[in-house]
Amino acid sequence: MPPDAEPLDGQWVVSKDGKDYFRPRQKEAMAYGRTSKAGEHLKGGGDGLANWKGAMAAIGVLMSDDARSQVVNLINEYNGDPYYKGDDGGSRSGKKRLLDAVELACKVAGSDTASSRGTEFHKLGEMVNKGQQPRLVQEHLVGFLHRYKQRVAPIKFLAQEILIINDEIQRAGSIDYLMELPAGLSTPDGIYHEEPLVVAGDLKTGKWDIDYPGGVSAQLAGYGLGHRYEQSTNTRTPLHPNSSDRWAVIVHYPIGERGAEVGFYWVDMHVGLEAAKLNNRLNKMTNYYQSEAGKPVLFEIAA
Repeated sequence: MPPDAEPLDGQWVVSKDGKDYFRPRQKEAMAYGRTSKAGEHLKGGGDGLANWKGAMAAIGVLMSDDARSQVVNLINEYNGDPYYKGDDGGSRSGKKRLLDAVELACKVAGSDTASSRGTEFHKLGEMVNKGQQPRLVQEHLVGFLHRYKQRVAPIKFLAQEILIINDEIQRAGSIDYLMELPAGLSTPDGIYHEEPLVVAGDLKTGKWDIDYPGGVSAQLAGYGLGHRYEQSTNTRTPLHPNSSDRWAVIVHYPIGERGAEVGFYWVDMHVGLEAAKLNNRLNKMTNYYQSEAGKPVLFEIAA
């Protein structure tokens, strides 16, 4: 609900396809997007990702008899073109089966390994930041976790998974970390901070997060410039009395890379906010061209 309005009220409804959605009672209720998607159009690196997945698929087809058989059968069934000739719109179309075979090949080639390892380490990092000791740490992650503990030791993790709302970009979600950095740091604007600095933070374990920071910058701006939100009362409160209104931090630990090290990077939330606004405009434009109103209009010219 808008600021200073009554709390949201309504009911959950099951749609025809079996999905639950919330039907608000108040007409002024607003649907906010996820903050994690605040920079979805600005992530970058798409060509590199496509090249990597193509390579994984090629390797996996040669490594997996199952994936290779599926592709061979589809080539024969659709006379060499299962992607276009098999695109009949069905749930088990030739195109759909081909894409499933590609996913299988990628998994065989190890495409899931880096993603799963990153997700696992992210959870271990969360536990360490809370002062908890994981019951089980796989051997290949023991060294990484030890180094992570060393590097983040000067940081005080104040809170995790706080529900944050940002009315300016109409986004909401749970922040990864609210961190108190030690005193004595200088931010890129040349200001020396004699007192500890509280910032929004995010742990990233992927290779490309620093090379293509647009997406995470928009995301961090959505969190760091937002407010804590209590949905049951529609109450907004400041993130923290001493939180920075300019800087956020990426904790980057690309554990899939040789010689990976924990790095700390400042993110300018003023720029990130503009990125989030641009992303919203791109969303609207994409939705427009996907709608009936945005389709080109056919016309005839008399002979």
